[in-house]
Amino acid sequence: MIVFESDFAGVAYPLDHPRIGARPVAGSVTASTSAVGFTAANAANASTYDWWKPTAVPATWELSFASAQISYFGIAAHNCGTVGATVEFQRWNGADWVTVLTHTPTDDSPIFGLVRRRAMDRARLRFTGAVPTVGVVYFGDVTEFPQRADYVGSISFDRATQEEYSTPVSDGGQWLGRYVTRRSVPAKMKVDYLSEAWAEAYLTPIIQDLKARPVFMADRPGKFPASVVYAYTTGPVVPERMNSNAAVSIGVTFEVTGNA
Repeated sequence: MIVFESDFAGVAYPLDHPRIGARPVAGSVTASTSAVGFTAANAANASTYDWWKPTAVPATWELSFASAQISYFGIAAHNCGTVGATVEFQRWNGADWVTVLTHTPTDDSPIFGLVRRRAMDRARLRFTGAVPTVGVVYFGDVTEFPQRADYVGSISFDRATQEEYSTPVSDGGQWLGRYVTRRSVPAKMKVDYLSEAWAEAYLTPIIQDLKARPVFMADRPGKFPASVVYAYTTGPVVPERMNSNAAVSIGVTFEVTGNA
């Protein structure tokens, strides 16, 4: 789910243009409390198989880092919707913590928060209402695309879920039920008519980051806020030159799979 700071309309481009949350800042992690085996550091990497879990709420997960521009946060592999936890994204203003955005999820899908770009050296998540488990937290500077993603031939990420089933049948042919053995989101986002200069400055670093870890991706955040995926590439991302006009010559397709 995409969530926005109040009255936010985008940093440089409208909210119907794609966003990718990549290149999270690194720093020192602390938390208000951590249950045994669920340390705060577990949420400071891209893996979705281990988690941070506090022992009580209110609970905070904080990252201190060298001053950087921050315009997004991402949360994945969480159960906030299931348990009924509310999350606040907060920044340190030098004297106190200031809440930038508050969100109460209704499900456990990835949360991609877009906020005004600010220089920060400390940021945190504050949880209330119920004790959550959280697998992934990113803070960073979002990449906004100057063109919209192709609409025809695409489908919202939240509708792209594929499932594999096991369906046991008795010796007598009786249907014994069904359960999901695998669930994934194979998704595709195509953006054309990018300039050579923009691709060099912004697209190349994203492609490099995708080689190392998943990213948060939204194709049309203002129109389809549920169309968010925390995903990794299924193969190389190779831009193509569409024409000879350097102002609109580059096209790129992201083929990814992950969680929506």
